Amino acid sequence: TDNRTVSNVNLTEETNKLIETFNVNIDEYREIYINSVNAAFCDEETKVGLLSFQI
Repeated sequence: TDNRTVSNVNLTEETNKLIETFNVNIDEYREIYINSVNAAFCDEETKVGLLSFQI
């Protein structure tokens, strides 16, 4: 999803594919999201901001 102008994808579509393909429930998605943010190569301020968008 980091090159949507080239691949024509967005985060919503990718999330829907994850949920549909792997039958992920909301709690599992939340865990994936939190783990992804915590593993991201960004500063703590950015991580805090991203975690504020939790479902």
